[in-house]
Amino acid sequence: MNTPSLTNWPARLGYLLAVGGAWFAADQVTKQMARDGAKRPVAVFDSWWHFHYVENRAGAFGLFSSFGEEWRMPFFYVVGAICIVLLIGYYFYTPPTMKLQRWSLATMIGGALGNYVDRVRLRYVVDFVSWHVGDRFYWPSFNIADTAVVVGAALMILESFREPRQQLSPG
Repeated sequence: MNTPSLTNWPARLGYLLAVGGAWFAADQVTKQMARDGAKRPVAVFDSWWHFHYVENRAGAFGLFSSFGEEWRMPFFYVVGAICIVLLIGYYFYTPPTMKLQRWSLATMIGGALGNYVDRVRLRYVVDFVSWHVGDRFYWPSFNIADTAVVVGAALMILESFREPRQQLSPG
């Protein structure tokens, strides 16, 4: 059984706070900007990208939108907290040599915290990025925290396909 390496844990914690904190701060600042000014859509590229303020009371892609708030909110609080704790635990179990995986985990933690704070503070998640193709296909609105989680997860998947750096020598 692997145990978390407490070697240089202050540096590991500092790295987690720097990377995860940067994503969290970017998420919270942009959400505040969206709340302050984007009550109407703002075109970035008129044919496919707008900033459009949305209060998302459901989960990703509208999951659990049919559930009553008395069930939905406790579910999001509990599952969100469990996910954040597991990500933090996994971060500290990750060897220092796996730099991309540590960056990915810190990125996901920052994003997960950004959306979790919204749920606890506002009872909804602020989304504001709207991508679409013409007037036919609309991707669900999202935010910087969602981007952090997706980028972090995608990089972890890519990392899993890389060759291990150290091979055990035979015999």
